[in-house]
Amino acid sequence: MDRPHRMGQPVRHAGLSLLFALAAALAACDSQQDQQTGTGPPAAALEQVAEVAEEMRTPAAATPTEAERQAALKKLGETMREPKRDVRVIGGGRLPVPPIPEEGLTRIAPAESADEKNARQKARIPEKPDLFPRPFVVQAGELRSGDTLIRLAGIDLLPMDKHCETAEGDWPCGSFARAALQRFIRARTISCTETARSGERYSGHCSIGKIDLSRWLVAQGWATASDSDLEAAEQEARKTGKGIWSKQRPSF
Repeated sequence: MDRPHRMGQPVRHAGLSLLFALAAALAACDSQQDQQTGTGPPAAALEQVAEVAEEMRTPAAATPTEAERQAALKKLGETMREPKRDVRVIGGGRLPVPPIPEEGLTRIAPAESADEKNARQKARIPEKPDLFPRPFVVQAGELRSGDTLIRLAGIDLLPMDKHCETAEGDWPCGSFARAALQRFIRARTISCTETARSGERYSGHCSIGKIDLSRWLVAQGWATASDSDLEAAEQEARKTGKGIWSKQRPSF
C-alpha cells in the first residue's frame, strides 16, 4: 500500500518486498507439492496473486502542480460558458410588421371609459370613516365636534325650542330629545361616513360602534324619518308611544 510522503509524493510501503517473498515461497511450496501429488494450485488463485503484484509495481499518479490545476479550471470555465444551442435569428433580428388592410384600421371603442373604470375600482375600496371626538349635541340631529357642525343624515331635525302637546299640557320635547342623545353619546368618539360637506358643515351617517345615531333617534321617538329606510322604525315608535309620540310628559 502507498502512504503520503511529507513532501506530498507517494512512496512505497516497506512491506512490498516481504509480500513478493511470501508469494515466491508459496509458489515454491506449491511446486514441490505438485511434484509429489501431481496436482497444482488453482489457476484463479495464481492469477489473482499476479494481478495484485502487478498493481503494486505500478507507480502512483503524480500530484498535479498548481499551474496544471489552474489550467484545468480555466478550461472547465470556458466549456461551461459555451452556448448549449445555437440561437436562430428570424427576420434579420427585426420584428415583422403585420399587414395593414387596404380599408385602413378601425378603432374599437373600449368596454368602459376611464371614469367608469375608476368609479368601479373606487367602489371596491371601502371608505374610512371620519372620527369626531367628544361631540356636543346642539339639538336632536345636529352635533358639534371642534369647529365642525355635524348634521345626521336620514332624519328631520327636532329644534331645541320644540314643544309637544299632551292631555296634561305641552312639554319641551326638543330639549328632552337633545338631553337623551347627549346621555347616549356621553364623551365617546363617533364615526361618520360623509354624504356632503361645505366648509365646516358636515353631513353624514354617524354611529357609535355598530349603532347608527339616526336610527337610534327615530326608534326612541326623538326624531322623524326623512329616509325611507327609517320609516318602519318611526311607525314602531308611534305605535309604542315613545319620545315625542308619548301621550304624557315623559320623565327621566
